[in-house]
Amino acid sequence: MRRDTLNSTLQAGIVGGALLLACASAKAVPYTQNLGENDPVGTSTGPGNGPPMSQGVIADNFPVQSVGGHATLAYALSNNGGNQMVPGDVRIFEDAAHTILSDVLRFEDWGVGYVYVYSAKDDGVTKLADTGMPTAFQANVVDFTEQLNGGAYGLFGYTPTAGQPGYSTYLFDGSTSAGLNYAYNFTSDEPAGVPDGGTTIGLLGLALIGIFALGRTPAASAA
Repeated sequence: MRRDTLNSTLQAGIVGGALLLACASAKAVPYTQNLGENDPVGTSTGPGNGPPMSQGVIADNFPVQSVGGHATLAYALSNNGGNQMVPGDVRIFEDAAHTILSDVLRFEDWGVGYVYVYSAKDDGVTKLADTGMPTAFQANVVDFTEQLNGGAYGLFGYTPTAGQPGYSTYLFDGSTSAGLNYAYNFTSDEPAGVPDGGTTIGLLGLALIGIFALGRTPAASAA
């Protein structure tokens, strides 16, 4: 009995330590914000607290920050509040030499964070963000080369540091924290319509599990 009690206590301690480590690790991971080119107004682009919410095509006319802007697809970043998000432009180029501009993510802070998506109109497909480029850029600019991720082009895992566009110290609970709090994934060639958030893949997986289970149904025992 004493050995069983000791083993139970040790196991509980191990489990508790693992949970604390997991919580600490989870807190250190940036919150991911998913953005696209064609999310209709009212579309929430991810689970969890404060995912980006599509505003549809709206005017980009906030003083100073909207320099050279026009109406295009925008998202409200409801988890970036309190005038703590850094405004600026993230420019995404098709080529490594940065001569062919493909997309611009324009971060603006109106007390709540917003990001406007500008995309070139050269792929033969009309999307909400395919409104062309702004005629001028904010003073705070960072440039990237377009990435390929699982067949989709865009910018994935952009995690701004202090002073870069999109950086924010605002957390979901209203507190503040310096550090790498947010990461942004931008897909520039997503299909039209509301993203399914992986629902289709999940249903396919369940169907395959069902088929596998049926294939393993034991034969009836002999009378």
